[in-house]
Amino acid sequence: MTAGSFSAAIFLAQYLLPAAVQLWAGAALLFAFAASIFIKRPRALRFAALGLAAGLIWNYAYGLFGLRAARALDGTTQTVTAKVLSYPEDTDYGKSVLIRAGKAKCRLYIYNDDYAELEAGDEISIKASFTLTGEKTGGDYYYSLGIPLFGYAREKPSVLGKAPFSVLYIPAKAGKLLGDSIDASFGSAAPFIKALVTGDRSDLKKDGYAYSLMSVTGIAHCVAVSGMHVSFLAGLVYFLLGKKRPAAVVCIPAVLFFMAMTGFSASVTRAGVMQLAVCAASLTRREYDAKTALFLSLLLLLALNPYSAQNAGLQLSFGATLGILLFGERLRAAMSERLAGMLSLKPAGRLARGLVSTLSVSLGALVFTLPLTALIFGRVSVIAPLTNLLALWAVSICFVLGLIAALAGLIWLPLASALALPAILLVKYIYFIIGLLGRIPFASVYTESVYISFWLALVYVLLAAAVLLPGRGKGSAFAAAAAASFAVVLAFELHEANSADLRVTALDVGQGQCVVITAKGYTAVVDCGGSASRSAGDIAAEYLSSLGRTRVDSLILTHYHRDHAGGAAELMRRVKVARLIAPDTGLNPDIAWELEPEIESQAARSGVKLLSLGGDICSFEEGGVKFTLVPPLDYADENEIGVCVLFSCGSFDGLITGDVGSETELRLMERISMPDVELLVAGHHGSAESTSAALLEALRPECVLISVGRNSYGQPSEKVLARLAACSPVPRVCRTDEMGDITVTYDMDGEKR
Repeated sequence: MTAGSFSAAIFLAQYLLPAAVQLWAGAALLFAFAASIFIKRPRALRFAALGLAAGLIWNYAYGLFGLRAARALDGTTQTVTAKVLSYPEDTDYGKSVLIRAGKAKCRLYIYNDDYAELEAGDEISIKASFTLTGEKTGGDYYYSLGIPLFGYAREKPSVLGKAPFSVLYIPAKAGKLLGDSIDASFGSAAPFIKALVTGDRSDLKKDGYAYSLMSVTGIAHCVAVSGMHVSFLAGLVYFLLGKKRPAAVVCIPAVLFFMAMTGFSASVTRAGVMQLAVCAASLTRREYDAKTALFLSLLLLLALNPYSAQNAGLQLSFGATLGILLFGERLRAAMSERLAGMLSLKPAGRLARGLVSTLSVSLGALVFTLPLTALIFGRVSVIAPLTNLLALWAVSICFVLGLIAALAGLIWLPLASALALPAILLVKYIYFIIGLLGRIPFASVYTESVYISFWLALVYVLLAAAVLLPGRGKGSAFAAAAAASFAVVLAFELHEANSADLRVTALDVGQGQCVVITAKGYTAVVDCGGSASRSAGDIAAEYLSSLGRTRVDSLILTHYHRDHAGGAAELMRRVKVARLIAPDTGLNPDIAWELEPEIESQAARSGVKLLSLGGDICSFEEGGVKFTLVPPLDYADENEIGVCVLFSCGSFDGLITGDVGSETELRLMERISMPDVELLVAGHHGSAESTSAALLEALRPECVLISVGRNSYGQPSEKVLARLAACSPVPRVCRTDEMGDITVTYDMDGEKR
């Protein structure tokens, strides 16, 4: 009771209560607890008051003192002595490494020119600029990971030697050794196995195609080191030693070492504490209470860092485990009762029991994680239970085989390579499953849809009825009602998404641009790049899937900059693209376009027809939409070597100019007759040098979309916003950084939304 109320208080303090309220409320509850000692009150309420008081006061105190060391470095540039806590990871511009500068943990970024070979346990001297992660990112995500500082190296770090007590870095070194062994033994399957065994997903995330499909199919949580892997490890120990007290003795240090090797992530720590409680119960011959162990692990995590309450991994891990504890066994019993005849068969019964167990655990975990994923990520993987059923068994075997082969590789590499072969085949099987299921329309649905949100609410109303109402057969009725309502909701969603004559959506891709144009059976994507954590290609592919569309007729790139084209190759891998239209980069041979070879190579592999626009205007009409593509009008600057896209449907006109500046906008108005437009996508993400007053006067747009994300360029510029405010009539201004995905629809009768 105390652990649960302490945890509840931390969550309340992190999400709802101001700091001043936390202190006074905590003091009042503490007084109530003290008073309850002398008066007759239920013990549960007494200890609940104690837990709530402790949680509120602790959260308040941590906010005052927990970040003191980080705040002392915030906003300074200085030379510090630091300890390297992890091995460096690749970034777009160099390396990043976790260090401890004084008493503050810091993520240090080092440019390639300044990089020196570093490893866990090194003591370094480094001149760096420091800033609080919360101020840099505008959120508490890094605080929730226990990383309050970013550091940016201003010179090459000097290695002073090994930090004292270097034994503390043995788990990190062991993880590096196992990772190297996996790289040498598993070939193309190494990124997947390394993520499973060591928690290092850096190589796996480089294959954005596979990692995105894992998210769509709901299996990404199985690949990221999580509580499940602690269960695999403990299961391996008990399998080798038997379910005896010696196995518990071996399991305790094995689990502790695994927790340290994977960086004490929230989900691993949760499962590790629970597994240690299992071992302790076995050694002391006491009864194990899973719910008590769960809330004890939550208390420990929140006591160490109250900000971890905001960590999605912690929330999903605890939600999944609580759902399994409360509903998993009930679901298994209900399914076993209905399938009693099949389960009694031999040997098919053993397989059926395994499938029932996997499905009941998966569905139990979804009870609380489904609304969490909807709130946190804005989408739900509908296909996840089927994916888990088909692939979870393979993931568990891959973990065990991967760990054994990695350990063998430390002794003799040929033995490791031989042991790796079955795991490599299983990885190929898993990739086949996620590739097959991930391409199914509506495999993942977006909760921004009012219909999907309604369906989720209905599912939980039905679930509550199934749990609370008496009678038999409730589970079957619940499943049938949930499936039928989902089919109805999808029908409404498809009608809504595809009934308009024209639908234009600016996707929220961070600092970048990706505009999807659909009209009846026709689909065009203009630009596909951004700074979001996921590739713009994945975002676009999943958005199209939510519309039931699996084909792009025209992928139009205004130019080859990463914020406009960085996700183009990924989009061509995810969906069928018929035609790619891009500017002719040969117009200025002195400019080397980094992305062009990659995009053209993927287009060739995917059978995409490539059209390069040079001197002539390209016009075509498909799906009732007329496109006029104007080739580059200036060749001196990379931003100007771009295609401008004018599109029309009935009386609706829209214009997308990419990153061209005001001078090129004048040339555009000279080249073609510009209509009054209903929709303008602001040039260069709202840069002051684009979307000129002259262009606005000529176009008189009714709506202006600004595709922009968090950036250091000052976009959108106050000058552009002022120009828009000065227009007559004043257009409606919509920004993706404020509104997320923005959709404008048009019907031939003139209705716009």
